[in-house]
Amino acid sequence: MGRWALPLSRGAYRILLAAYPPEIRRLHGSEMREAFAAVCRESTRHRGGLIACWVSTLKDFIGTAPAEWLDLFRERFARPGNRPQCTNRPRRENMIGGSWSDLQYAVRQLVKHPGFTAVAVLTLALGIGANTAIFSVVNGVLLRPLAVRHPGMVVMVWESNPSRGWDFFTASPANYVDWVEQNEVFDHIGAYNGGSQTFNGDGEPERVDATFAAASVFEVLGVAPIIGRTFLADENQPGNDGVAVLSHRFWQARFGGDPNAVGQSILLDGAAVEIVGVLPPNPVVQPDTDLWRPLVFDFDVSQSRGGHYLRVIARMKDSGSLERSDAAMKVLARSLEQRYPGSNEGWTIRLVGLHEQIVGNVRTALVVLLGAVGVVLLIACANVANLLLARASSRQQEIAVRGALGASRMRLMRQLFTESVVLAMAGGVAGVGFAVVGLRLLLVLNPGDLPRVENIGIDFVVLFFTLGIAVTTGAVFGLVPAIQGSRADLQTGLASGGARAGRSPGRATRSVLLVGQVALALVLATGSGLLLRSFRALQDVDPGFDPAQLVSMRVSPPSSRYPQDDHVRAFYDRVQERLAAIPVFSSTGITTAVPLFGSLRFSFEIVGRPPVANNDVPSGLFRIVTDDYFSTMGIPVMQGRAFTSADHAGSPSVIVVNQSLVRAHFRDEEPLGQFMEVGSGNANCPCEIVGVVGDVKQNGLADEPLQGYYLPAGQATWRSRVLVARTTVEPSMAMAAMREAVGSVDSDLAGYNVQTMEERLAEAVAQPRFNTVMLGIFAAVALTLAMVGVFGVMSYNVSQRMHEIGVRLALGADRGRITRLVVGRALALAGMGVAIGMAVASGTTRFISGMLFGVDPGDPFTFGIVALLLAAVAGVAAYIPARRAAKVDPMMALRRE
Repeated sequence: MGRWALPLSRGAYRILLAAYPPEIRRLHGSEMREAFAAVCRESTRHRGGLIACWVSTLKDFIGTAPAEWLDLFRERFARPGNRPQCTNRPRRENMIGGSWSDLQYAVRQLVKHPGFTAVAVLTLALGIGANTAIFSVVNGVLLRPLAVRHPGMVVMVWESNPSRGWDFFTASPANYVDWVEQNEVFDHIGAYNGGSQTFNGDGEPERVDATFAAASVFEVLGVAPIIGRTFLADENQPGNDGVAVLSHRFWQARFGGDPNAVGQSILLDGAAVEIVGVLPPNPVVQPDTDLWRPLVFDFDVSQSRGGHYLRVIARMKDSGSLERSDAAMKVLARSLEQRYPGSNEGWTIRLVGLHEQIVGNVRTALVVLLGAVGVVLLIACANVANLLLARASSRQQEIAVRGALGASRMRLMRQLFTESVVLAMAGGVAGVGFAVVGLRLLLVLNPGDLPRVENIGIDFVVLFFTLGIAVTTGAVFGLVPAIQGSRADLQTGLASGGARAGRSPGRATRSVLLVGQVALALVLATGSGLLLRSFRALQDVDPGFDPAQLVSMRVSPPSSRYPQDDHVRAFYDRVQERLAAIPVFSSTGITTAVPLFGSLRFSFEIVGRPPVANNDVPSGLFRIVTDDYFSTMGIPVMQGRAFTSADHAGSPSVIVVNQSLVRAHFRDEEPLGQFMEVGSGNANCPCEIVGVVGDVKQNGLADEPLQGYYLPAGQATWRSRVLVARTTVEPSMAMAAMREAVGSVDSDLAGYNVQTMEERLAEAVAQPRFNTVMLGIFAAVALTLAMVGVFGVMSYNVSQRMHEIGVRLALGADRGRITRLVVGRALALAGMGVAIGMAVASGTTRFISGMLFGVDPGDPFTFGIVALLLAAVAGVAAYIPARRAAKVDPMMALRRE
């Protein structure tokens, strides 16, 4: 234990004493400080002793400080105008020593009743463990600061066009350069763009993720390499970009962590590149990238305002704030709009804090899960409180004897409260074990887009949270039983039978706790039911294609070996021939973007229509496809025809559009035979519309289909494309065959993003599946705890009413009536809980409305099913005690009483 621990503890205890009345501090403050110091010195001789000392001290403080103030107010009201004469009070017992005795007695009592202790500790461990596991995720993802210098000053800079529904859009190169030169609110500003390159090492060529970044990006982040350096400013110029900075993960995987890797030359897309540095592990930006390359503009940047593809990051000046910086950049955007109305009309700028940018998409889901486990913990607390109330009722004779021997009510409350705290601490220790297992389950179920996963774990912050929640839990579920149990009537308690001699104390409290359990369980179950219905609705969405037995792989021939469009087209023609010749493929095709993987959007015009304002020019998803693409994907042709081999470079330019584009622009016209101008794919337009195909879900299943158009591969060019093939064998074999086909055309080229379309479809619903599974697990735990609670309360009620039941049976009552009496009581309490829970759920489910698809937050069907489920759970839980009550022998019951 460090030398600072004892002085710090004594100082903290002085602050704690300030919560006691002044008279207590004056009369007993010095003694209390000396006693605390002595116990602290003794506790430091044992591992964890100081923590145990503080737990005991805090528990004692919770039990005594409020009572001292209560006594003070009672004396003041009893003798108005007079100050309480504390000098005549009996000397207070040594609270530190008394707490230690309470702790020892509590442990003996709990060990003496292992069944009760095991059930209580297990119940609390479930609640505390679930909270600890989810908090560890929340702490790692939401609460822990980003590993950059002054993270609050770093922002993402987005272009925005609200009239088109584009709230956060990437920047054009020309606008980015103007921002760099004209902004007055940033110390540093940089741009980057994701991509990939083929890494030719010692073995097979490998496609690696690359990020092309300005040198200023590293200054914005304040990240220093662990070896070597980052980019120099002149390396962002054409001809000087033959350098690379490795990610820590790639450096470890491909170079074994060799520091001599810096200075070596590697081949990327066939060109020699020098490694100049290695970044620290777990980067905040682009965490999946393998290496960083300089961002180079090998064109006239001033003429590039139409293409938006750069992500821009900036560091605000120390005197700036997000609001002021955002307002200043909006002024700059209006200035650019006035200077370049043809390209910038309707465009503005939006700033988003880097932390918000990284975690904003998962914050709602994590907060909902944290709230859900909080509900589980409350239900667990109610269960344990009911157990303690039942146990306190059975200990009435013991408590009465202790009272008759001179124990004050406050002393009895402290003893019972100590047992609650010990239970809570034991539950906290067991809960850490549950949390470790639960955290592994969470990471296995991770949908893949959970950011900052590397920060998730059980650390000191999480353990301190567990300690705090254990102590708080002990206070929550222990206070009411301690107060209730200490109200022992000496005459009744000392009589034979003790707890059975009169009306069972705490019966109303147990009923209230049971109603609360059912209400909380219904709230959680309703949220889970809504997410389940939403997930089912999402799975039922038609993606617009047939994913069965469909595999895909992206290929990007480098410009160093395929500099001309004709070279790129010839490469894909040869790949298509190889694929078509492989027997395991029944159909093949090539496209620039497969469904559910996003796509570029470009503007278009319909020939013959009146001109529109620049801000109203329509845009659509753009794809270049081969002849057999639609049949391979199972995308139906609704009108006209698909592309054929006759649609080559020397034939009339043609185009195929989707139904969404037809509905938006040809509602009362025949689309076939119309002409379109498109600014993408180097197409020779105008292009005649020859076909209309069905809509596909390009960005996500929950998104509405977007307008889109297709160009034939024989008339348009795009370097990076996706190979798709429908196979008759196992997908793994088909993927190997697809790689071999590409390798037979170019052995130095590696395919990447190799997946089945069924896997892509599963990824599209990964986040909703994660939310549904996790909330479903917590709802199941809540229902189980509620069922146990109903069973425990009804079992105890039956045991307390044995005499009454025996009298009823002796007077001729039907055993079925006894069963209905017990079950009816449980259903009545459950009905109250259901009514309260439905009222609460109708308000709380609105918080998850953003996570729902195809179902209303107030869906009556879900509410009704969950209400019936809770009623059924209560009925089943009460049936066993009811049957036991109906089988009571009247004579045995009366004789025992």
